[in-house]
Amino acid sequence: MIPIGRSGLVAHLGAGAGEAKIRMLLSLLLPKLRGTPLLVVHGTPVAAIADSSGISIEKVESQIGSGFTRVTSAVEAMLYARAETIIGIGGDGTLAAIANTIIENGSSARLLGIGAGSSNVGPLVTVRGDDLERLDLSRLVERPIHGIEVQVNNEPTGIAFNDVTLSNLFFGTKDGTRVDLDARAILNGVRQETRPYSVCGKKTRISKNGTLMIDAQDTPIGQIIASPINDPLPYSGKAISGLICWGPYLGKEGVLTAASAVLIRTQIAQADLVAVEPLHLRQVSFGDGDTIEIVGLESGAVVILDGNPTCALSPDDRVTLYLGRSLLHVYRRMI
Repeated sequence: MIPIGRSGLVAHLGAGAGEAKIRMLLSLLLPKLRGTPLLVVHGTPVAAIADSSGISIEKVESQIGSGFTRVTSAVEAMLYARAETIIGIGGDGTLAAIANTIIENGSSARLLGIGAGSSNVGPLVTVRGDDLERLDLSRLVERPIHGIEVQVNNEPTGIAFNDVTLSNLFFGTKDGTRVDLDARAILNGVRQETRPYSVCGKKTRISKNGTLMIDAQDTPIGQIIASPINDPLPYSGKAISGLICWGPYLGKEGVLTAASAVLIRTQIAQADLVAVEPLHLRQVSFGDGDTIEIVGLESGAVVILDGNPTCALSPDDRVTLYLGRSLLHVYRRMI
């Protein structure tokens, strides 16, 4: 058994699952934390729910704020209060915000991620909310997690643990249905639907360590996606997966894919796929010490980190990707 130790509890009630589900998950989780030194932010719904559960808690002060700003401030307050583990409940964006905050603060705190969003995936999730009842805190192990560090014109933009996409859209929820939302508009505070289109043009180039690897003049690029490989098993020995299956064998924990069509969208009909056949996937692996550079993107391009629009791009901008190895430790359930 690995005791999770002094723990901070952060729940984003604005996650895709909705407030009612977050409250339900808290009611399942809190009894499991009885006897664990638990930190919550004073004056928040999480603190009120924890109070009503009858378990012992310690309250910390934090800026209330809104959205992910609230999440970041809460995590920083808990790290200052010597939290050894941050327990996060929310969507992929919430868990990524927690992970980034731990890393930016140079903390060794672990993450215990409870997926409560509409489509939680990836290495930051310890357990999906639907499976929370079966979570046994005495049967957890720590695992190091890789990420992709992103810079725009040499300025750090953030870290992705699931994927980096260069796109005009991101996934959102509207009236309980997943839809494609305009990534540039949301950066300006406007929530509106949009249609997918390619943000890559004839001038788009992808280089690795200064060597040109993919040139859109040779074969048009529909979309660029990069992912860290935190679990190589799904790719090992599967030729149909393409070059991504070579990553684990080459010691490369990052893979970039330049697809000939826009693949990241909420709905892809069979007719859409037939229309773009043959689909081309050109891939570049990268690892420790490698630099991936992307230039020549068109207007409308936005850096999307783990499904979160982060930075709007202009055609003159340069996007650089690096692999970050073992950036933090996440709890996993023992098999």
